[in-house]
Amino acid sequence: MSGWITLHRQIKDHWVYENPDYFRAWVTMLMEVNYDSHKTLIKSKLLNCERGESLLSHASWAEKFGKGWNRFKVIRFFNLLESDAMIRTKNEHVTTRLIVNNYNTYQDINKQECTPNDTANAHQVHTKRTQLNKNNNINNKRGASKKVFKPPSVEEVSDYCKSRNNSVSPDNFVNFYSSKGWKVGSSAMKDWKACVRTWESRERKDKPDDDLGVYL
Repeated sequence: MSGWITLHRQIKDHWVYENPDYFRAWVTMLMEVNYDSHKTLIKSKLLNCERGESLLSHASWAEKFGKGWNRFKVIRFFNLLESDAMIRTKNEHVTTRLIVNNYNTYQDINKQECTPNDTANAHQVHTKRTQLNKNNNINNKRGASKKVFKPPSVEEVSDYCKSRNNSVSPDNFVNFYSSKGWKVGSSAMKDWKACVRTWESRERKDKPDDDLGVYL
């Protein structure tokens, strides 16, 4: 593998950037997925792996991500990315297919920018980028009043639980809502801290209920 990947400065405003482990893992994913499509033989099964895709197992991703990662943490991370429409995964029986959404869209911009001695292409890219920035500013203004939900990490939930001195298990909380795509019933979660407090109240009252939280 050689060359480069595109990483927009707006990543600094994203929830992935706020967690060093998640940010490192996300950049690793962008570098590890295919730049060109090819066929891969896995356990006597021939699979076609397209651009922006990977056929690494969860265990293999854990090794790529480095210290502190295991297949369970990888699964939780992938669930978060899927809930934010950043990736898709598909069970291939012999492994897991990972697909980075819109990979071609933002990686091809870099390819165009780096075409040497081509002023026409450079001007076209500059014009497209200017228009994209204008569109982003318009969308940001439209959504300024709407709070965007960011799924918490296990560490964030753990810190909040400690501050409230409750007995809620951060791992159970994150695993439960990750498996549901951070939804409460059929509605998207609005405030995960309120959900923690609901679990806390439920444990004090010792009333069984496996899906309490806050609705939009």
